[in-house]
Amino acid sequence: MVTLGLLFLSTFICLRPSDLASVFAKDPAFIQRVTEASLPIAALVFTMNLTVALMALVSSLGKTKHLLVSGLIGSWVGQVPVCFLFSTFWRNDIIGLFWGMAVGYALHAACLAVCLTLIIDWQQCAEEAQARNKSEEPEET
Repeated sequence: MVTLGLLFLSTFICLRPSDLASVFAKDPAFIQRVTEASLPIAALVFTMNLTVALMALVSSLGKTKHLLVSGLIGSWVGQVPVCFLFSTFWRNDIIGLFWGMAVGYALHAACLAVCLTLIIDWQQCAEEAQARNKSEEPEET
């Protein structure tokens, strides 16, 4: 459901970037720059919000170590070096920066997906949740 919503939002950004830009400013130069950057903005919005949704899932399981490690990998292995490389060797503008951020968030989302599918023991999580629910039941008087 989240993915479908993000696909819709990203498609809207790609197809109607001037509508998005006009929410923030009426300056034609600004609107033109947003239009030029619509694809990297859409990629950034998609990957960033997918990462937030996956983080919520991992967090709800109480797996804070997984959040920390995936965040460090996404930021310091992905986003920071890729933004630096893109702005140094490809495009030294907002488009290069947006693409670098999108790559970093995609790496972070991929790490979280690996955690959710391969690393986290769902049976153990279910048992922990059942134990928490039993300990929180009110005593009858």
